[in-house]
Amino acid sequence: MITMHNQIAERLADTFGIRVGFVDDLIREIPASRENVLFTKLLNLASDSMSSGAVSEEFLFTDRITGLDLHNMDPYSLFMSVIYGPYLKYYGNQTRSVELHHILRGMRNMNDFYLAHPGGLILGMMSDCSRTLETSLAEIAVESLGIRPDIKITTGSVEGGDIIPAGDFILVGCGSGTSIEGIRELISSKGLSGEIAVVHEPVHPLVGTRDTLTSGHLDAYINFPREGLVVGDPMLLRSAQVEVFHTESPGDSLSDNPGNLLEYIRSKSLDLIELNTIEQLCNASGFLCVYGGECIAEDLNEKSPLILKNIRDQSVGCEGKYAALLNRAEHDYRQMRYDGSRMMDREFLSDYGVEFMYISGEGAVVDAGGVRRCVGIISRR
Repeated sequence: MITMHNQIAERLADTFGIRVGFVDDLIREIPASRENVLFTKLLNLASDSMSSGAVSEEFLFTDRITGLDLHNMDPYSLFMSVIYGPYLKYYGNQTRSVELHHILRGMRNMNDFYLAHPGGLILGMMSDCSRTLETSLAEIAVESLGIRPDIKITTGSVEGGDIIPAGDFILVGCGSGTSIEGIRELISSKGLSGEIAVVHEPVHPLVGTRDTLTSGHLDAYINFPREGLVVGDPMLLRSAQVEVFHTESPGDSLSDNPGNLLEYIRSKSLDLIELNTIEQLCNASGFLCVYGGECIAEDLNEKSPLILKNIRDQSVGCEGKYAALLNRAEHDYRQMRYDGSRMMDREFLSDYGVEFMYISGEGAVVDAGGVRRCVGIISRR
């Protein structure tokens, strides 16, 4: 995954002249002084992350690693302590080993934490409370650049993968990642304005339930490579129900009978590039639109065999839950190989007036949400 992030950063810098800051590099530059507010925040965060207090009959988890003076550690060491949460494992009075309480793998998805809007920056809140440390690290890193969020979400949850601006309206996913309470706070704090289409997490017709494997975030099945053009899976677009709010109207009025997301898109006279099941499962809609019509994406053709294997593995013990989904995905994969077609083919997309630049899938993981999720946009270009 580090390789993938490096490729994204190089592409953004070399092709578009956009500066990319890595969280660990930004934190490394924080002055190691108790008088520095950010260093104190990091110190407190490291102290908290190394606390457990859990006691069992066999093992005692210490509140701190004995003898470790956090105050004399440099910012990067404190950062790594937060990432891994080390602690001493005891048996009786004898130290047995140093263990890791957690690993903050979600830091790779920087788009989850920060949302850029016309008025400034919004700091979201994760639906999984175990990701609170990740949000705090992201906040410290961004503040080291002298940038503070204008709005902090404190109620419910708001995650960046559910927020997709689309010109004169904005799509906001509501479900596993972003809650209706978080959306209400976004609207009341003026973090969102104009026409807001709240898209409820769909039930995948081939699974029969809502499932993070197929639609944990909105950008898992829809995205906009340029104005007037949508990339999405019609099966999920048809299943996702929409409520439309108009914030300029008195009381933030709600439109009547807005229907499903596919109908809503058609009402906007948008062109649709349809994704099949294997493309959707490979996060084909997870590309990063840098400027209108210029996008960065993974080479999904390298990733698809891993995705199919992952679904097969998850199908074990699920009593056929993913059988229909797996059958459709494997059929799509075989058909594309037979036709000699490629996922998100560059020449095909150029006919729609968009240019895709691809990075290698090397270092990618099957549960990552694509290039878009790797990058948090924190300032206007």
